[in-house]
Amino acid sequence: MLGVTEINRELAREYHTAIEVIYFYKEDERRGRSGIFVVNVVSVSKQWRFLTLNELTVTGGGKDITIGKPKRTTATDGDNLRENLGRSQHN
Repeated sequence: MLGVTEINRELAREYHTAIEVIYFYKEDERRGRSGIFVVNVVSVSKQWRFLTLNELTVTGGGKDITIGKPKRTTATDGDNLRENLGRSQHN
C-alpha cells in the first residue's frame, strides 16, 4: 500500500487514502505471459468519500486514463468509515 498525498489540504485533514496496484500473471511457452492489474483505493475518514463519485481515473504524463467504475466495499471501525474501491484491468 502506498499512501496518497491529497492535493487539497482541507481533504488531507479529513481523509486518509492509500493505493495498491498488483499484477497477477500466468506464463507458458506457447502463449507467453497474460495477466491482469488489480487497482485498490482505500479511504478512511469520518464520512463516506466515494458514495456517489467513484469512477477511477489515473493521471500520469499529463493525461487522464479512465479505468472505470470499481467494486465498492465498506466497513466501519468505531467512528471511522472505510471504503475500498477495487478494479481489475486485463493487459
